[in-house]
Amino acid sequence: MRQSLIEAVFSRSSTTRVFLGAGLEGLGRTAGPGSYIVLDSAVAGLHADRLGREMGGLAAGASVIEADERAKTMRTVKGLLADFAAAGLGRSGCVVAAGGGMVCDTAAFAASIWMRGVRLVLVPTTLLAQVDACLGGKTGVNLGRAKNQAGTFHPASAVFVDPAFLETLPRREIRCGLGEILKTAVVSGDRKLRAMLERMPRTSASMRDWASGAVRRCLEAKAAIVSRDPFDEGERVLLNLGHTLGHALESATGFDLAHGEAVALGCLASAAMARRAGAAGGLEEEMRELCRATGLRDRLDRIDLRSVRRYLERDKKTSSGGRTWVFPYGWGDCRPTLLEAREETALLAAGLEAVTS
Repeated sequence: MRQSLIEAVFSRSSTTRVFLGAGLEGLGRTAGPGSYIVLDSAVAGLHADRLGREMGGLAAGASVIEADERAKTMRTVKGLLADFAAAGLGRSGCVVAAGGGMVCDTAAFAASIWMRGVRLVLVPTTLLAQVDACLGGKTGVNLGRAKNQAGTFHPASAVFVDPAFLETLPRREIRCGLGEILKTAVVSGDRKLRAMLERMPRTSASMRDWASGAVRRCLEAKAAIVSRDPFDEGERVLLNLGHTLGHALESATGFDLAHGEAVALGCLASAAMARRAGAAGGLEEEMRELCRATGLRDRLDRIDLRSVRRYLERDKKTSSGGRTWVFPYGWGDCRPTLLEAREETALLAAGLEAVTS
C-alpha cells in the first residue's frame, strides 16, 4: 500500500501532513539532521532498530519514557528537556515522537517549550494514537491525576502512520482505539465507519487493511473539523464527546481505566444524559451493542463517585456559568450543552447509572 496524504491546516504557515500507508519512507528526510527521538518503552523494545534505520543516522540522540499514563508528568518533561540540552538540540532541530498517545502528548509538549518551540514529527504506533491523538496540535501532561492540566497548541509538521505497528499491539490497546473510533462515528455520522466497527476483524492478519480504512476515515473527519477550528474555540468542542466524564473516570481509577475505555463509557453516559435532557431513545442502546460486539466495557463494577465529581471540577470546559458537555442526540447530531450545577447533578446521575453496575 502506497502512502497517501491527509492535511490539517492550522494557519497559513502551519499545516500537519499525515502520511498514511505501509512503511515510514521519508521520515529521516522530513525530520532532518540533528533531530531527537523520543520513544515509549514498548516501542523501544519492538521497533527501535527499525526507527533507527528509517532515520538514517540523522538523530542526535534518543530518550525512552514509560508507556504509562502515570508517567505523563512535568517530571518526565523535565527529563526530556535535560536530554535535549545534553544532545545539543538546536532551534532548527526536530523532535520525533514514536509511541502511543501518552508519548505523543508528552514529547510534543516538551518540543513546544524547548527553545520556544522546535519542529515536531509524530509516529503513532497504537490504534488510539493513529485514529485521534496524532492529529490536532494539542499537547499536554497531567498534574497530579488531573488530565492534561498543562499543555499547549503545537501541531506536528508531519505524521507518519503505518498500520503495521498495530500487529504487535496487545488486544486491550486495540480496544482502546475502538473507543475513539466510536466517538468519531457518532460525531461525524459516518455510516461506513459505524459499519466497520460492526465488522471488526478478529485476527491480526486481517487487521492491517481494516485499520487503514478506519484510520483514514477518522483522520479525515478530524482534519476537517480541526482545519475549521484549530484552537478549540467553537466546532472543535464536538470532538470532546465522551471526554468530560471519561477523563474523570480515568483519574478516579488512578489510570487503571485506559483512555479509550473511558471515552467509550463517557459516550454511553453522555447519550443517557442527552436522553434525560430530551433526546429520542435508541442511540445509547446502539452504542452499547457496538461496545459489547467489539469487546469494549460498557459498565464499571466499582467507582468512587465522589472522586469522579472532584475530577470533573478540574475539567477544562468548566466556567463560571457551568460546564460544557457534548450530548449526542443521534448519529452526526452532537450538541454542546452548558449545564449549571443543579441541572448537571440531575443529568449526571442518569449518566453514571448507565455505566455502573
